[in-house]
Order: sequence, then structure tokens, then C-alpha cells
Amino acid sequence: MPGSTRSETRTSDERLVAFFAHTSDVVVIVDPEGRITYGTPSLGHNLGLPTAGALGRRLVEFMAEADATEATAVLAGFAARTSATQVITDWRLRHRDGTTAAFEVLSHNLLDDPLVAGIVLTMRDVSERRALEVQLEHQGFHDALTGLPNRALLQDRAEHALARTSRLGTLVALLVLDLDGFQTINDAHGRAAADGLLVQVAARLRSTLLDGATVSRSGGDEFSILIEDLTGVAQAESVAARALRALDPPFVVDGATMRVGASVGLMVTGGTRDPLDVAELMRCATLALSAAKERGRGHVVVFTKDLRARMLERLTRRRDLERAIDADEFVLHFQPIVSIETGAIVSCEALVRWAHPTDGLLPPTDFVALTEETGLIVELGRWVLEQACEQLRRWADAGHPELRMSVNVSARQLDEIGFIEDVRGALRRHRVRPGRLVLELTESIFALDAAAVSEQLRTLRDLGVQIAMDDFGTGYSSLSYLQKFQMDVLKIDKAFVDPLGDGGTASGALVSAIIALAHALRLEVVAEGIERPEQRDALWAMGCALGQGFWYSRPVEAERMTELLAGTLHPAPTAP
Repeated sequence: MPGSTRSETRTSDERLVAFFAHTSDVVVIVDPEGRITYGTPSLGHNLGLPTAGALGRRLVEFMAEADATEATAVLAGFAARTSATQVITDWRLRHRDGTTAAFEVLSHNLLDDPLVAGIVLTMRDVSERRALEVQLEHQGFHDALTGLPNRALLQDRAEHALARTSRLGTLVALLVLDLDGFQTINDAHGRAAADGLLVQVAARLRSTLLDGATVSRSGGDEFSILIEDLTGVAQAESVAARALRALDPPFVVDGATMRVGASVGLMVTGGTRDPLDVAELMRCATLALSAAKERGRGHVVVFTKDLRARMLERLTRRRDLERAIDADEFVLHFQPIVSIETGAIVSCEALVRWAHPTDGLLPPTDFVALTEETGLIVELGRWVLEQACEQLRRWADAGHPELRMSVNVSARQLDEIGFIEDVRGALRRHRVRPGRLVLELTESIFALDAAAVSEQLRTLRDLGVQIAMDDFGTGYSSLSYLQKFQMDVLKIDKAFVDPLGDGGTASGALVSAIIALAHALRLEVVAEGIERPEQRDALWAMGCALGQGFWYSRPVEAERMTELLAGTLHPAPTAP
């Protein structure tokens, strides 16, 4: 059967040739010097030339430079019989048009096989797989919205920066930047516009800062900037100032013009300073950011050791506040507002106190500022409004239907979209006539958008609620804003009342002018901080109708206030 054997061999060879002619894998045989002695048709396809044109040429001629160096070493190892007989590597072949394709290469040393006498390379195109791996790696280390490095990549680079700093003795800085007023933009323009703004902010920061700085998005509206090879803190502060200036020009998103600033926390380490790890570096920068935001918008704060103690103390107090709201630890006290002429109580101001489980009864000065900074003032203010209206209903049912109640409102509350509905709901639930509720505002509202404030106040006055300007005279813009916003009540700050009755004329003239101004604008006037009868008498002589202060009564609990309502408090003397 010799003929059959030759026929079967010929058939097998033909099948093998057909297989190599159509396989997408590339099979190459090279000699010890790396010259191509055989290649499947797919080799020519991937090189952009006939396979015959590659024969006799060194394989590394068709490879990317970095891969050619590795391939030369692998083939030399095979030729010297110093490496394993099989090696798996990743190499890239270069097409004649300049493009490259990634291949997973199985190199098999068959130099000692007389039938082959070469090194067999089986190469499989893995370009799509490698591209997907690169894409997944990028997604794992970059923010999907802005394309900036994310927190994971920032941490990795910070670790390397800290290690390098310890070797060279240079400084590294981490800036944490948080946008001011971003939530307002989100509420006013929607999520898509807010995202568009973040993309533009990222682009400005990336194009403005030093080469080599890592600008990352940490999440939300917070960005982090890592800077290496600094020689002093002043350099880092200069970078922070440059970042803030980059945000000064207005942004245009979907045709809408937006302005946004930022607060910056800055941590600098390295040199002779105690070494930090990445977690501590980020924690310190975040503490500095919290301190910057406490100071208002657009501030830069550099971390110092004493800042840690202060911020940790405030953090503890904040946690206590959050717990206190849930635990119903707040109480209202009430201070009478009295007719100076008759001594009759015509109104009262609701003042919140914190019944702290260990520190006792705390006044507003110990916690209200922190509630405003953290946003807790919105929830606390809603509680105060509810409790004040509920108490006003009780006094109305007890025979005091004309008594009014003043409630302090912060700019943060007034800026809330649902504030009007909070007021309307409290009045409705407790069956309180709107005219008996007085909302006391301070000049902090002037930091808000004037048109929005005016609309909010107009809606409140349309409800019948009265609006009072508290602490009048303590800010430069009071007079101009009295003309812009319609108020019902003007409260003269205690600082102007204190000198009255001491014989001086300047303070008396100023208070008299304020009272005359209020009367010209048809505003009711309340003098705060009356503590002596001489002050009361001077105010009465100037035409001030209402007074409030310790001379009449300190803030008291509801039960004591009920007792005070039954009588009068120090009427003014009859004019001679």
C-alpha cells in the first residue's frame, strides 16, 4: 500500500498548506540571527507587503522599537541555548502604513530539530483585547465626566510623590478645591447644565496650572491638585491663587451664563517636616478646606497643627448637633417686645437654646454659626418655625389673639427653594393668622441674588407675613437695601442703644435719625438691648414705640412668658 501512504501524506500536506493560507494567526520561522526564513500569508497581510518580500529580512525591522529590543534578547537567548525552549511575550508589528498591531507571541526554540532548524513564532493578534484592557484601566483611574484622574489615581501618584520627596528633600503640596454655590446652580439650571459646568471647570484648571501638576476630580464638585518639587509654601499658595483666578471669568453652558468661585484647603509636606502617608496628607488638606469654607467664599487656608485641634473640636460639635436635632434637645425661649409707652407686651421673639446633655443650656452663640456653615440651620430653622407657630396658637387660645411672634431666619433658609412652603405649612397647621408672624432677617441676605430675595420677600408679604430688618445699622448696605426691599419692621441694634442715657449727644443724634428714617419709610421701630431706664426714656422721647431687652425681661420659657402676658412691664414715665 505504498501508493496509498504517499497519497495520504500528500493530502495531509495540502491540508496543512491550506490551513496556513487561511489562518489569521501569524506563524514565522526565524534563524538564530532573527532573519525570517518562513512566514504564513497572514504575515504579509499584517505587514502590508507580500510575505515573500519579508523573507531574508530580520523580524525586528517590522517591530516597534521597544519591542525590537526585547525580541533581540529573546532570540539571542534561544541561539545561545541559555533560555527556556518556550517563551510567551507581547510584541507589536508595524504595518507599512505606520499603524501597529499588538500580538501575543509564543516563541518555540526548534533550532536543534533538523526538520525545522529555526525558532518558531506563533503570533495571535490581540489588539482589540489590549485596547479594551487599556480602556478599562483608564476608566478605573479617571473620572467618567471630566476625564481627569480620579481619587484612586491621585492616591497612587501621591504615594510616589511622597516617596520621591523623602529622597530629595523637596516639598509636595495637595490642594483640595470645592466649588462655592454649586448646589444653587444645580437647583436652578438642572443636572445636565451642572455637569457641563464641571467639565468646563476641569478644563480651566488643567490648562491653567503648572506642567506636571495632577488635577483630579475627587467627586461631586470637589477637585484635588497634587504639585511636586516645590521649594516653599508660597509656591503652593501661588498655585491656589492661580486656580481661583481661573474661575473668575463667567462660564457659558447651554447659553446660560454662570459664575462660580471656590474655597481651597492646602497641605504642604516634605523637606524637614514630619513625613506623612497619603491618607494623612488628604485628611489634612480636607481639614484645611473645611476651615476655608467656614470663612466664606473664595478663601485659601493652609493646614497648621493647631488647625487640626480646632477642626476636630468643631467636627465633634457638628456630630453633637446632628444628634441633638434627632434627639429633640432644642428648646425655645421667648423675649417680650414691649410698648415703651404702656409697658404692654405686644410681641415676643423666639430664641432657640440647646439643652446639651453634658454642657447644660447653651445660647445660640455657641452653635448657630456652625449650623449655618454645615447647612443644619435649614432643618433647625424649620423646627423653630413649627414650635413658634404652635406656641403662638396656644397663647391665642389662652386669650392673647393679637400677640405677634418674631422668628429669626438665616440667609441659608431664605435661599432654600421650599422655604415659602415651610412658612405656609406651619401657619396652616397651627391655624395662625399670617399677620401675627414676623420673620427677622439680617444683612446676610444681601449676599444672595437681589432679584431672588426680592421675589421671596414679595411672596411672603403677599401671604400676610411681616418682615423685619434685624440688627439695623451694623452693615454698610442697610440704607440702600431698605429702599430696595419692602420691610415692615426695623430693629435698632443694641450697639446703638448702649450709649443712650449717658449724656452723650452723638449716639442720640444717630438713633434719632434712624427712627426718623424708619417713620419716613412707614416702618415700625423696635429698639433692642434696653437694659436701663435711661435708655428707655431716651428712646421714648425720640418717638421709638417698641423696646426689647433685659430691662423688661430676659428670654424666658413659655410658662414664664405666659405669666408675663398677664401684666405690664415698666411703662415709660409720663412726660413732664
